[in-house]
Amino acid sequence: MRVFISGNFNVVHPGHIRLFKKALEFGTELVVGVLSSKISKNNDLFPDEDRVDTVENNSLVDQVILVDRSITEILDLVNPDIIIKGTEFEGKLNEESEYALRNNKRIIFTDGDPSFSQSNLISSSEFDQDGLSDVARLIQKSNITQDRVENLFKSVEKIDILVIGDFIVDEYVNCEPIGLSQEDANVVLKPIDSAFFLGGASIVARHARGMGAKVKFLSVLNDSSQHVKLLENILGNEGIGLEFVQDSDREPIVKTRFRVDGTSRFRITKGSFGALSQKTEIKLLKMATSLSKNAHLIIFSDFNYGVISKALPGSLIKSAPLRALLSCDSQISSQIGDLTKYSGIDFLSATEFEARVSTNSKDLGLAKLISQLRTQLNIKSCIIKLGKDGLIYETDNHKEIPRIGAMPALNRHSIDTAGAGDSLLAAASSVLCVGANLREASFIGSIAAAIQVARIGNEPVTSTDIINLLKR
Repeated sequence: MRVFISGNFNVVHPGHIRLFKKALEFGTELVVGVLSSKISKNNDLFPDEDRVDTVENNSLVDQVILVDRSITEILDLVNPDIIIKGTEFEGKLNEESEYALRNNKRIIFTDGDPSFSQSNLISSSEFDQDGLSDVARLIQKSNITQDRVENLFKSVEKIDILVIGDFIVDEYVNCEPIGLSQEDANVVLKPIDSAFFLGGASIVARHARGMGAKVKFLSVLNDSSQHVKLLENILGNEGIGLEFVQDSDREPIVKTRFRVDGTSRFRITKGSFGALSQKTEIKLLKMATSLSKNAHLIIFSDFNYGVISKALPGSLIKSAPLRALLSCDSQISSQIGDLTKYSGIDFLSATEFEARVSTNSKDLGLAKLISQLRTQLNIKSCIIKLGKDGLIYETDNHKEIPRIGAMPALNRHSIDTAGAGDSLLAAASSVLCVGANLREASFIGSIAAAIQVARIGNEPVTSTDIINLLKR
């Protein structure tokens, strides 16, 4: 059974891969038509031969045809058994539907499988990375030079960053399984050792400092807590300014992960959840407004434990200096959250789950999902993180080509995925602030994440780490 799909394929991203896989559920041979720049309605296309070559390098595709004449003529040539079209064409007149009706062919409208895939991004192409060793190939493919990255980081050294968000302590407890409980069939674990790491928005601040910027971290803290003393010492040693609203009733969030053989088996979270008191919220807003006056970049690192209220981002979006870029990451996988409070922000980094929940879009393909998220929230630039599938990005800047694209996960041998998104947020936001385009920011953020997941626990990634990796 021969299946036919056509499109621009300006950048082959994970949404296309899902569509290819979905197509092969209906047939055994996949033929892809790449629309020629002569007939495509998209004016921002890469050269025809580059787009054809990219699709040909995908192991799911059996044949690629450049569509440089009417689609009906191409269909006559291919003679497919099944034609795949996007759901936006369902119920509308189009050449493929007319051809299918006239020739008794089956046409299926789908955007591919929207499930949260953990499969390989592309089986045999430039995105098939083996650990960190193949970064050079992606650099060459992306036309991003080491000199360009170094110059961006030199510019980052001149900016001031304000990070606002929840303070979290990550405790790792390494355990040894010693048996199975005879009473309730539970595995019995024996703690061996433990370690504490600064997490939440505090590690975002440390990553930002690692990129070379001057950084201040703003939160709500109980300064009598032993964990806050640890925070003060570490940030002070790294030259990060700590600003906070004192709240004696608020205890730090402590996430304890019990790990066996390098894998977390379960987690316990303790601390003060929930919204701030009105009095504390007013103090935080006043302090954030004051600190933002000297910031070139404001990062909201929101874990939805209550520090960042629904009103705070909107207030700073309206009052922040025109020179300040605002970015955010709002994690709602384990907490109830709402991305809509970041409407109008410059840059958003979100997981696929967070994007689908926020747009109530269970079935959209990835390209439509990121476009809907960005336009629905009026965001200038957006990244959707896809775990082992890397990320996709989209910007509203029509001068950037491509406006939508993909980056692979650059480390497929991760040791600890906790904190990958934090390092990506800090690195990508920092270079965006000094003039990087979204493709460059996605690339640099992906490298930061690749370095982070090669470590146990949250430790700051630095610009030196990233530059040294580019030299490999």
